[in-house]
Amino acid sequence: LTAPLPPPSPPQDPSVRHHFPALLAKVVSGICCFFVLFSSLCYLAYGDQVEATITLNLPENNATTSVQIAYCLALLFTYPLMLFPVTSILESQLLPRSTHNDPRMKWRKNLFRCFLVLCTTAISVACGEALENFVSLVGGLCCVPLALIYPPLLHMKIVGSHPNRDTTFLVIGVLAMVFATTMAILSWKNVSSDYCDDDS
Repeated sequence: LTAPLPPPSPPQDPSVRHHFPALLAKVVSGICCFFVLFSSLCYLAYGDQVEATITLNLPENNATTSVQIAYCLALLFTYPLMLFPVTSILESQLLPRSTHNDPRMKWRKNLFRCFLVLCTTAISVACGEALENFVSLVGGLCCVPLALIYPPLLHMKIVGSHPNRDTTFLVIGVLAMVFATTMAILSWKNVSSDYCDDDS
């Protein structure tokens, strides 16, 4: 839902720094409530005819075109923010460390980032016709581990207490990931077969 970005110079004052977890929890909770409310209203308004992107359900007029343009601009400007944590992690693992003044390393990073953008572009073009299936696959394969598998693993590694509880959540997360990914793949096959039947 959100990507908390590390600040370049975190505050050193403990009286300020300890407020961050509560602030993060409030912000994420507010965003979750907004998403649930908005999606519920969309389903109440359009029912089974709701599209994967709600802007496709809007009537064709100038106001709808303006909303779609604003939505595209929002995606365009938030894309670097979403890609920043990914590039930071991958660069630290794949590229050797060097000084900030090394021009060869700067070009390596630029080429790597361009390659990553091209990969995401190719995936979006290839899966654009089946957006809802691709989102379901990403949710089952990536988002479920992020919510149910990685937290108990990190808690087990850092804290070490309550291993039985961590193991229980870990097993539940693995089962949920397998189930969600399998259902996404099966629904993708069903949609593909439906398209084939319609074409025939």
